[in-house]
Amino acid sequence: MSKKNRFPYEYLPSNLIKSLQPLLDLFRDFRSKNNLIRVASVIFRKNINEPDYLFFPLSAQYWKKVIGSHYYLYVSNLLNNKIIESSDVTYISDSGIDPVVKGFKIKDSLMNEMLIKQNYYGFSKSSESIDKEYDGYRKLSIIGFDPYAITIIKKKALGWIDLNITDVMKKYMDLDFASGISDSKPYKIRILNDKDEYHSTYLPIESAMKMALNQKKTLIYFKNKFIIANQEQFERLTLKRLNHHYKWQIRAYFPDNLTFHRHDDTLRVYNHLTSLPSSLLQFVRINGDYILQADLKCSQFTILGNLFNYYINHSGKELIALFKKKPTITFVTRMVEIMDKYHNQFPFKGFDKAYPQEDIYNSNTMYAFLEDTLLHDFYLMLQSNLNLKERKYAKNIAFQTLFSKVKPESDYAKKLRDIYPTVMNIINDFKETHGYEKFSVGLQNVESEIFIDHIWKRVRDSGINSFTRHDSLLFPIRQRNIVESIINDVFKHFDFVQKFEYEEFNEKEVWRKIIDETDYLDTVVEEVDDEWLYTLDNKMPESNEDEVNDEEVEQDYDEYIFDQILNLIDQPDSEFKLPSTKRDDYYGYINSETIGCLADLDGIEQEIIDSLEYDYSHMNLDNSDQHFQDKTNEFITYLIERKDDFLFEDDDENEDENTNDPDPEFE
Repeated sequence: MSKKNRFPYEYLPSNLIKSLQPLLDLFRDFRSKNNLIRVASVIFRKNINEPDYLFFPLSAQYWKKVIGSHYYLYVSNLLNNKIIESSDVTYISDSGIDPVVKGFKIKDSLMNEMLIKQNYYGFSKSSESIDKEYDGYRKLSIIGFDPYAITIIKKKALGWIDLNITDVMKKYMDLDFASGISDSKPYKIRILNDKDEYHSTYLPIESAMKMALNQKKTLIYFKNKFIIANQEQFERLTLKRLNHHYKWQIRAYFPDNLTFHRHDDTLRVYNHLTSLPSSLLQFVRINGDYILQADLKCSQFTILGNLFNYYINHSGKELIALFKKKPTITFVTRMVEIMDKYHNQFPFKGFDKAYPQEDIYNSNTMYAFLEDTLLHDFYLMLQSNLNLKERKYAKNIAFQTLFSKVKPESDYAKKLRDIYPTVMNIINDFKETHGYEKFSVGLQNVESEIFIDHIWKRVRDSGINSFTRHDSLLFPIRQRNIVESIINDVFKHFDFVQKFEYEEFNEKEVWRKIIDETDYLDTVVEEVDDEWLYTLDNKMPESNEDEVNDEEVEQDYDEYIFDQILNLIDQPDSEFKLPSTKRDDYYGYINSETIGCLADLDGIEQEIIDSLEYDYSHMNLDNSDQHFQDKTNEFITYLIERKDDFLFEDDDENEDENTNDPDPEFE
């Protein structure tokens, strides 16, 4: 939107906001109004982001922390007014003890896809900020970052979701994964019941497969989780939730609402883009450019290998001195204490970071770990060493090793001790001494300090808009040379071996533009795979402003827009009607169907679409102070000024007769 909001706000479904409004009107004080908005927003956010639950579990302790001891006043009001629903639910914990707590969800009929803005009444923390604080995050002020430089091509993304969400689900779902695991250790198994709710238990994979067979269900591996479910039921629920979640991720992104929070324990930075599914990154632009991702391959194992390598080549004291953040210093200090105990099992010399190379004569198992983590794809090496069918099994085992308790020890962990005895002894010693969860968190500390406090900071200092996703950095594709140089300098500073991969998300789209807009086909002999090049539906290719006359571009744009408008007018029973008179504000002089149709036009700027969608949603709300956003008014004026050249029917008669929302009696 064109005007920056004074107060914090939430983006919520329009049906939810409409149902909230009468309840908000009953409360006189702003604090109560804000708490109602916050409670509804928290539940909505949990419903969207946590697909394991039909009713998301939220304990009394949680509500007291984020709202206060009087929280039930607001929860009960929302329940009594049938805005939210509640049920007892089993909380799926990682401890093996699953308590029953009260779960909540927004009423299904209020969870429509149209998101609109609900302002808080006065200065108040948003539900996301309070939720982050509860989970141990602090709001982070970012210097050298312009959120308005980052945009998402929303309409194109939403269309892609409609066409591809089933394929996304199938990509995450593996029905044969369990058959490749031979392990006596119990795994967490989620079980989907007939009420569309999950509960969990711990079983060896073989026992889980037998349970699924006895219940005439399927053992499914989905996004790193084992689930026993009726496959049709699981796919139906998952498809619905994935579709809702993906669309919410797109619709809820607005630059003026982009905030950063840093976790006190892991030091990781989170924002709306951090959790954006990877398949949607193809629709993100920075400064109008496609984006490129610099990703640290097998990141936490690469970090671990570098810690060992630096310790070997320098000293524990120098390793500790590399870091400035307290959690990182604590972790590295503890690691050095453990490594000192096994010092005599280390190789005499590690890798020279500038010229790392294998040594076929070196039989030291620690040196083998350095080779596998710093020179190769660690998961592929693990796949080979453990004789696994696929790389994905090796990745799963590697993460089980990092994140799990020392005991009970999995069969694969025992095999890893045979391959990397010194490394596994150090890992297990650390977990037993300081707690199993502290090891993986400590590696995240090292990773985060390198990425956030060195790489990302220097990239921003260079004037490059970018954002992080834990072990990766995303930036404009044209800035690769500068970013790559910064990454190399940072790893040189740490004397670490760097293993970065650079990933594009728009290769097909770029090639299509090359074919459409250049003489590429005339200059190559090789045949071009048309099916590969033309998979994207690009009805209106972007013009190169350096080569095309601006007036021609504007004329083409108008023709394209008004061709669509003529099609709308020609539809049977169409109520599409543009005003004939220019005004400062068109609210009351144009009907809601016309605004909705304008928002669906192909080829208009995303900022205009956002404005039209916002105003379309608000036209159905009772609000005496209603008006259109600036971008909406500007776009309608633009169309009125140019319509005579493209529309040949008489639009002047009975302008107000087709205006349904509301009556234009105040002219």
